[in-house]
Order: sequence, then structure tokens, then C-alpha cells
Amino acid sequence: MRKKIKNQISSFVKNPQNTTEAEKNAFNNFLRLDSKTLKIKQNASVVFCYISCQNELSTFRLINYFLNQNILVCVPKVEGENKMNFYFLQNIPLEEQLEKGGFGILEPKSFLKKVNLEEITQEKVVICPGLCFTKSGTRLGKGKGFYDTFFAELERLSKKCGNEWGVVRKIGYCFDFQVVEELEVEEHDVCMDWVVTSCSVQTLRLLR
Repeated sequence: MRKKIKNQISSFVKNPQNTTEAEKNAFNNFLRLDSKTLKIKQNASVVFCYISCQNELSTFRLINYFLNQNILVCVPKVEGENKMNFYFLQNIPLEEQLEKGGFGILEPKSFLKKVNLEEITQEKVVICPGLCFTKSGTRLGKGKGFYDTFFAELERLSKKCGNEWGVVRKIGYCFDFQVVEELEVEEHDVCMDWVVTSCSVQTLRLLR
């Protein structure tokens, strides 16, 4: 499954027109989900969003939208084995805030404020990458375990802090062909609440 999806992605992203159209469709689909369900600005939610690399559905349009709407958005930085921390972005051009990290992926620069998860009592919206997803929300990552560790920490804090800490909404974000019929599920796997795809016909895949 990993090999098949990786080959599909590699073939798809070779054509810039494909990726541009996919980014636009996914962005519009996310806006529909937000207006109907998430209501991020209205709920003063904090958005945790991955910074896309070449073989992922681009999130740059999304991130710039959040910043222009004065929505709190934070992005990840790998700091230790299987560990990533998030940093708040500022409302300035993204190129001034990002630099290439250890994996050659853009990461937040050191002058940005590190997120203390325990202090984020607002609703948390996590836009999550993945190699593929199912319609029931199962996610297959890239094998590094960064998001598995992150979701485990969110679950720990949720139990520790109770209802006052705020809910976590998990959203997969991917090309339409990354949605598959089924995946093997392991005990530590966390299901998404929604999967938003680049499909121009289907607005979103509502899972719960």
C-alpha cells in the first residue's frame, strides 16, 4: 500500500497543473467544512497545521488564509527522536518565518514562540498529513511516528485537564486518490474526524 500510494503521488505531482488544481479544490472544500461545522474564527480555535513538502497536498494557501483572518496557527518542528513541537506563526510573510530543517522540510525559525500544549484551552483543530486515509478515518502515516506521538500527548492532556482544556478536532488533508477502502489498524492509531480531499466534486468526507 505504501509503495502504491507513493508511486501515485510521485506521478501526480510531476505536473504542476495537477497540484495547483488540487490545492485550490482542497482549500475550497476546507472552507466549506469550516463554514458549516468547524467555525474556526467564531470559536477562537487554534489551528495546528503541517507545512507541506513536495509530495504532499499543499497547505500554504490554508496557512496564509488563517494568518490573514487573524486565526492562531502553529506549525511543527522536529526536535528529538519521534518528537515534534509546534510554534506559533506571526502575521508576516511565511518565507520570513520558515527555514529548512533536518529532513529538508520547512520548519519554523527559532524566534517564533513555542506552543505549550497544556496552556491551549481553546478548541484545537489539527490538520494532519498522511500517506493515505480510509472513509472511516483510519490514517496511514509515513512511518516516523511523529503524529502518533503528538496525538498520544493530546490524549494525555485531555484526560489530565478534563473538559476545561477544550476539544481536539482531527482533519486529514490529502489528494483524492489517497483515500482507500481499508487499512490495517493498530492499537495506537488515531482516527480522523474528517478527511478533506482535493476532489472537485465531493466537498468533504464527513466521518462522524
